[in-house]
Amino acid sequence: MATLVRTRGTHQGKWVYPLGDRCVLGRSLECDIHDVFEHTSAVSRFHAQIERDGRRYVVEDRGSRNGTFVNDKKVTGKQPLRNGDRITIFDVQLTFYEQDPAEAAAEPSSTVLLPPLEELPDRPREITRLPVAAPAPAGNLPGYSAERLRMLAQMLQRLGRSLDIDQTLRELLSGLFAIFPQAERGFVAFAAEGQEQFAARATHFRHPDPGAPPGISRTLINHVLAKREAILWTDREDMAALPASRSIEELNLFSVMCVPLLDAAGIPFGVVQIDRAHPDAPFVADDLEVMAGAVSQAAVAVRYAQMYEQGLRRQAIERDLQLAQRVQLSLLPASCPPCPGYEFFAYYQAAYEVGGDYYDFVRLPDGRLALVVADVSGKGVSAALLVAKLSGELKYYLSCEPTRAAVARMNDSLCQSGAGRFVTLLVAVLEPAASALTLINAGHLAPLRRRPSGVVEAVGESSRGVALGILPGQHYDEQRFEVEAGDLWFAFTDGFTEARNQRGEMYGADRLREQLAKGPEAVRASGEGLVRDVQQYLGNQPPSDDMCLVGWGRTGNVPGPAARPSELTLTKRLAT
Repeated sequence: MATLVRTRGTHQGKWVYPLGDRCVLGRSLECDIHDVFEHTSAVSRFHAQIERDGRRYVVEDRGSRNGTFVNDKKVTGKQPLRNGDRITIFDVQLTFYEQDPAEAAAEPSSTVLLPPLEELPDRPREITRLPVAAPAPAGNLPGYSAERLRMLAQMLQRLGRSLDIDQTLRELLSGLFAIFPQAERGFVAFAAEGQEQFAARATHFRHPDPGAPPGISRTLINHVLAKREAILWTDREDMAALPASRSIEELNLFSVMCVPLLDAAGIPFGVVQIDRAHPDAPFVADDLEVMAGAVSQAAVAVRYAQMYEQGLRRQAIERDLQLAQRVQLSLLPASCPPCPGYEFFAYYQAAYEVGGDYYDFVRLPDGRLALVVADVSGKGVSAALLVAKLSGELKYYLSCEPTRAAVARMNDSLCQSGAGRFVTLLVAVLEPAASALTLINAGHLAPLRRRPSGVVEAVGESSRGVALGILPGQHYDEQRFEVEAGDLWFAFTDGFTEARNQRGEMYGADRLREQLAKGPEAVRASGEGLVRDVQQYLGNQPPSDDMCLVGWGRTGNVPGPAARPSELTLTKRLAT
């Protein structure tokens, strides 16, 4: 089976993905491969894809912002892949393998003398090394007695009964202890999550001792993984030393066998070790042959169980994100508010499943209406959690305090929370009966007002204060404006102005003003036009930041029908 292996970055050589007929790569959880890209916005949501084309595989860039490269050359069109090709997406490099390394013949075992890294003049050691191939049917290896073959068959049969990784590892270790009666301790180790070092996932003791840790030598494990070879180490007087001899000696071990776990592509993803502390009945070279073959066969079941566990974890994360998405969307208004004589528009799209942009319409005493637009620094789940806090508290503060005091109190609350993020906030309090508007700006982009003549101007820039969550005890200024018939007002987040096309060019504030100036004179039609223009500018390139746009305007002096919800808003919200 063709395989992708990560060969640059964290966990290089340890992250493996088997390819089917089609594989999409990108940040979105809908992609087949997304976990190695999800922490960088430089990778597009649907960045590239690899698919089978007859008897070969081809890679194609899906209009990403930063491109896809094969062997350091940018991909244009569908490019055929050859064994060993290096696929680079931003800072992640994946190597394509089309051949099964298990077909390569293994080199014969040998006993060799390794120069010691540490001088131990009075205590030479013995080291036997055995190259290990990817999982393949066991051959007629020396040391495979009929009894050992029977026990090996029983172990492999038990391994195939469950996809639970912990049970699989317990069956593997107990099976090895049955094959090797002299074994006293053993463990299976995988790479720890987000780290380069290894941690024991399962342990087994011949004589259980709750306080006895597994005998893990980092030097030995790294040697086994780097060389992809099984190691037999024995403390003897007449042989040479292993580089890990010092760390093994400190663990009070007399005889050790350590074998790499290899996947179908021959890439190590863990190790299996059994050892003995007593000097009698040490492991011998034939034992290493048997253990290497047994672990090679067992690696298939272990890898499938590990991938099954990872798949379950991924599904759980996806379910949690889907729930978080529904919860966050429920924080946004279901529709624009009915207000005779006024029209409203709202649009929202998160760059990820959940986002840090927020808008709301808050009913206030005396018939007033607060239009809120906010942008939390950062994106993703952490930003969405801060949005939830902002949504709940700000509504309460606005409903029971003057607007300036409410914003100041929200700032103090965010400073005290220790979230380590700031929030830009714009509050526009509309007084429909007086045709007046009061603006308070806490570090947000100034809203735009379009006159009936087509002139567009930024409003309230001189009174912009410090963003929320940076400095406690802030006071915020407010400015009052007349809302004239025919004027269009739009508040937005930087996801609009900083949207980039496939060439990496920014949409920009100037283009936003130009589109607003020549657009329709109705709020809803003008808002929809702005959204369409940004989407056309992006093309197939997904937005790299959350996008939010809120518009309002006075339709005339005579109260008109209640404004209906924006169909575009509801459609986009359900699509995010």
